[in-house]
Amino acid sequence: MKEIENVSKQYYTLSVACSSIYFTMESLNQVHFLYQYSLQFFFEMFNGIFKNNNNLVNKTDPLERLQIITYDLFQMIYTRISLGMLHEDRIVLALLLARIYLKTLNNEPNYDEEYDVLIRGSSATTTNNTKQDRITIEGLTQQQTDSMVKLSKLGAFKNLQSQVLSNPDFPKWIEENNPELNVPHLWSELTPLTSIGQMFHQLLMIQVFRPDRFLSAARIFVTKVFGEGYLSAADQVLDLGPIVENEIVSNKPILMCSVPGYDASSRVEDLATK
Repeated sequence: MKEIENVSKQYYTLSVACSSIYFTMESLNQVHFLYQYSLQFFFEMFNGIFKNNNNLVNKTDPLERLQIITYDLFQMIYTRISLGMLHEDRIVLALLLARIYLKTLNNEPNYDEEYDVLIRGSSATTTNNTKQDRITIEGLTQQQTDSMVKLSKLGAFKNLQSQVLSNPDFPKWIEENNPELNVPHLWSELTPLTSIGQMFHQLLMIQVFRPDRFLSAARIFVTKVFGEGYLSAADQVLDLGPIVENEIVSNKPILMCSVPGYDASSRVEDLATK
């Protein structure tokens, strides 16, 4: 009985992650009405990581197998779902999955407050201030300034305004072509942040001061969390062959949607000729 309890504790984190993943999938219809996913679809992907998984071959250590299963699950979820998403929506899914995945890592703290700011974005900025109450900083638009004020509500960024004004390199940085590659350290750390934590704070900085580079910064952050190759798995040319053979059954139809001006029927015709 004790052994069963110990094994159950080992897989508890994965079970919580699975629950969070499914409810995240279920909420994606708020992004686009076509993003509808069933519990059965999730079970198919979950069971799929145990079938013909070469990463588990000759792996006997329980903890090592658990780590492989957890990572492969997140990889499969992203790859299969993102193939049916608009390109600009894929990074949203990746960021949401990264939030869940970070909670499975023992060496990472809770980033819920930071994620709340990240997800709300500039839409959560207070707009009730009068013109007299608003802060104005030379070189920043009003939207950037308001977003900065909102970000400063996080403990690590409580001195962000003074840091911006006192940093001599900030005006030059904000005008760079690729500011996400050289983000200035304008936050405080009560305890040293991990490399992922550092990258997350840089992402928040980019969202506030250079939102036009947010997509690039988000990809860097997701790559830091999951590793190289995670995002690129869904960027390859779509091949319907393996999907038809391995991922669907004959009594389930496929809905194919494309952007205006692109005819996807050629892919079906190519598949039929094989």
